[in-house]
Amino acid sequence: MSMERNDNPGAEQASVDNQQTDTGTTLSVAEAFGFAWEMGYTMAIPLILLALGGRMLDKWLDASPVFLLIGILVSIIVSSILLGFKATEIIGRTCQIRKPPEPNDK
Repeated sequence: MSMERNDNPGAEQASVDNQQTDTGTTLSVAEAFGFAWEMGYTMAIPLILLALGGRMLDKWLDASPVFLLIGILVSIIVSSILLGFKATEIIGRTCQIRKPPEPNDK
């Protein structure tokens, strides 16, 4: 067994950052983290805004957890719809990438 020294430390990082798919496209770790971040705020923003709005309505109308629960329920529905649109968009892009090339009629 011999120990080889890697004189190019960036080569390891490049192999970690990118994963080659079967169609030759490259997916980076940064794109994956970006996607995860986008999914997170797509769920968090409606939840925070609608739950706080419900809480303020509860205090204003003295109807303690009714509007808070309604806000949370509506935020779950809104987040699900937004995530569905985003998933459909990503699936569409993935299908376009994976389409086999059409044969040339020459």
